[in-house]
Amino acid sequence: MILRVLIVDDEPLARETIRGFLNDEADIAIIGECRNGIEAIEIIQEQHPDVVFLDVQMPKLDGFGVLKALGDDLPIVILLTEFDENTLQPLQEHAVDYLLKPLEQNRFRTALNQARGHVQHGSMVEPIRRLAALLRDVKTHDRDREGLMIQSGGRVFLLAIEEIDWIEAAEKHVKLHAGADDHLIPEKMATLEQELDPGKFCRIHHSAIVNTDRIEQILPGLEGEGILILKDGTKLPVSPSYRAKLEQRVRRGQDQDQ
Repeated sequence: MILRVLIVDDEPLARETIRGFLNDEADIAIIGECRNGIEAIEIIQEQHPDVVFLDVQMPKLDGFGVLKALGDDLPIVILLTEFDENTLQPLQEHAVDYLLKPLEQNRFRTALNQARGHVQHGSMVEPIRRLAALLRDVKTHDRDREGLMIQSGGRVFLLAIEEIDWIEAAEKHVKLHAGADDHLIPEKMATLEQELDPGKFCRIHHSAIVNTDRIEQILPGLEGEGILILKDGTKLPVSPSYRAKLEQRVRRGQDQDQ
């Protein structure tokens, strides 16, 4: 049985090292190499590799972000990581397969043999279950994340955070309004709010978050509500419970600009 393997790492030396280790294995077919998480998602969804060596720490979209985007359609994954206690602790707690950089060949071969066994014997449920449990405990990026992953029209791309004008709740999804474009992503409003920079985004309603750089003015509404007008003319209601905090944020921003 030929094991189809994908290598995902933003470091050329790491990809070269893995490729060198795999070249010694007669039953391995390397189906591709990816420099970032966006490329990885596209190839995994198109080619369905048996095993993926996936770097955890990558710019734009990290390894956890890749796994989250794939949802339930996960291959056998061996995570690659630098020594970092904050990263290692959840990996160890959930007993997922991982390798520490710099990679060591004997340890690499052990991890590969474990992955080979899972694929050959069809025992993939348990390692994938561990990955799913891991994802429930970790965040994909913190508040300095560069963007949100968008899947649209068969392609995957990263929407820069600063391009978002406002965010709207849409049942189990959120709708990102960015200029003339709208993007629907499977995120919970509360989860996304925690991941966004509170200095740049503000909740104005249970179903709306705005980029404070897009605010033109706030007008009084009925029964303590407000009416928020964005620079593009969009009008949004402001709940009484959020109005005071929003007005304070706007005044603070105006004072900083003076």
